[in-house]
Amino acid sequence: MVSNKIDPEDIKTPYEREGMKGHGHNAMHICATRALFAWSPKDSLTNDYNWHEFQGSHTESGPLGPDYWWDKIYKLNTEVEDYEDQWNVFLHQASHLYVKDLSKHIAAFTSDGTPHLARHYKAVAKGDEGKTMYAAFVPSSYTGQTLIIHAKSVEEREYAAKFTELEASACAYAVALPVETARLDAWWDNVVAHKASPDTDLPLAMPVMDSKPTVDLHEVVEYFEKKLNVHRFGVDTAKHDVSADGSGNTCKVFELKMSSQFQTEYQARFVYTPDARNFDELGAFLEYTDKTVRSQMGFNSGYSRWLDDHWGIQLDHKGTASLDDFSKALERADTPYHAHATEIIDGTTIGSLWAWGVSGMAIEWHGSFDYTKFPDPTGAFDFCTADSVCSAATYQQCYLNTSSTGSEVTGASSVGPF
Repeated sequence: MVSNKIDPEDIKTPYEREGMKGHGHNAMHICATRALFAWSPKDSLTNDYNWHEFQGSHTESGPLGPDYWWDKIYKLNTEVEDYEDQWNVFLHQASHLYVKDLSKHIAAFTSDGTPHLARHYKAVAKGDEGKTMYAAFVPSSYTGQTLIIHAKSVEEREYAAKFTELEASACAYAVALPVETARLDAWWDNVVAHKASPDTDLPLAMPVMDSKPTVDLHEVVEYFEKKLNVHRFGVDTAKHDVSADGSGNTCKVFELKMSSQFQTEYQARFVYTPDARNFDELGAFLEYTDKTVRSQMGFNSGYSRWLDDHWGIQLDHKGTASLDDFSKALERADTPYHAHATEIIDGTTIGSLWAWGVSGMAIEWHGSFDYTKFPDPTGAFDFCTADSVCSAATYQQCYLNTSSTGSEVTGASSVGPF
């Protein structure tokens, strides 16, 4: 249970206060807004990896919304000066990116005062074992997430000197990228993205992995491998226990392995490090979000603001499993979800099951409908209703995209509420 003293202001409908803010002199009231970041392979214009940040005003999140928790987590991640071990378990709530060299990023963070940790660790990827890797941990005050930017070098000595050894409580294996730098460099050379700030000279940071801290790894493994049986739907998994590394700290990792939408490998992982600072706070956060979501959603009904913080996973693209079929697995696993169509490609309705998950991680399961279970039409996602339901009679009125030249899409994406 959450036992912290709460300011009365936090009890007031945070989902309204978040989105219904004044915007300039017009004081606009908005249903939702989204910031989209996309990466593409240079040899293709259709296979994007999407990462978007989403803000909504109509969906509920309980008395303590993202604004309360993100502020709390940000403080835990950044107010670390008084601790000899500055690692905090919430730093594992992260998106991991790769650049070849971190000098320019550290220079920018130092110049503008961006809070960050600069650490080095030993690589674990096959072919790079034991090599020194560098990582900048940059907490976000808007999403509860940390951006972890990895690199194989920091060429500028002034900035290389700022890096210290990663704390043992973090578990280097849990932080380390799972791919050797030669392959990362090849992928990086083939990826392009439009910069938010055209005048920046910062190197492009390429997404490689997402991570999520958990207080119960057994529950996570049981959920994906036994309850959902994700192997049947084209998702590979792996488990690692590296507690016997000599540090005296417990460290376990569960991995979901996929291919990304810009033709690289991609991994989502759950991390169990009970010796890390604020592990109890993590338990309180996960308990709050789980109880809140389950009170707001059912099977193909309702919605919660907490589902905006999700991974996107494409089901088996070979067409061996439909969303209708996968929804049965979600229900057997007692997982709340809501189905929505997103587009029609060559006569096939494509969409997602926006679902709750385990350890506070929602997942958007993306695939196609065969209408053996769901009604036709299955409405699009309406961001201006509390339960996400579009009540229009036709797909066109629900603002669905249609195309006669669809392309194959596989992989994962990341999203968070702010």
